[in-house]
Amino acid sequence: MSETAEDATVSWYGITIAGKRFDIASRRGEAHIRNVERRIEETLTDLSDRVQGQNSFNVALLTALNLADQLVTLEAEVDAAPQRFDRQVRMMVSRLTSVMPEDRRAVEIPNKEDPPAVFD
Repeated sequence: MSETAEDATVSWYGITIAGKRFDIASRRGEAHIRNVERRIEETLTDLSDRVQGQNSFNVALLTALNLADQLVTLEAEVDAAPQRFDRQVRMMVSRLTSVMPEDRRAVEIPNKEDPPAVFD
């Protein structure tokens, strides 16, 4: 059984954002922390270049807003994925059924009200 982030030991990492050093604790490992550090720094740099003349606090807030927007968008996409998958499967079954000879059709398209299948 693999170790989950919740089971891992907390380690401390030094990161640098906007030239400032922070020591943070995480169970997710160094590769994850470096990806987070890189994402924040890239977003901060991009916004700093686009909103010249803003103070560092405003740029930091805009960075937080942009990253939160990305997170909310991805969460919505993840939440919608099962329904999108279900629609795609129904379309494929329908297409396959329409080209199969009638006497060979053994697949029924489930009723839309049926609960979606859950795969582990």
